[in-house]
Amino acid sequence: MAAARSLMQQGLRMCKADEDMWLQYYTLELLYALKLRVRRKVLGLDDLAAGERGKMRGVGQVAWKGVGSTWPWRTD
Repeated sequence: MAAARSLMQQGLRMCKADEDMWLQYYTLELLYALKLRVRRKVLGLDDLAAGERGKMRGVGQVAWKGVGSTWPWRTD
């Protein structure tokens, strides 16, 4: 994952205005988060405290907000 993330970030630095690249990077991060959640469930580590569950739900929203605000083609 580290190599894929690094490669995507390098591509994003070169092609800042490429919407497809940003969407693929966001998809990569969400799929990785999903993979980690599934792994935790399989290993029996699914007993998250209520506060931790809230943090995990908010990760996608925060990531989208952060990524979306940096897109050069956004007008809002």
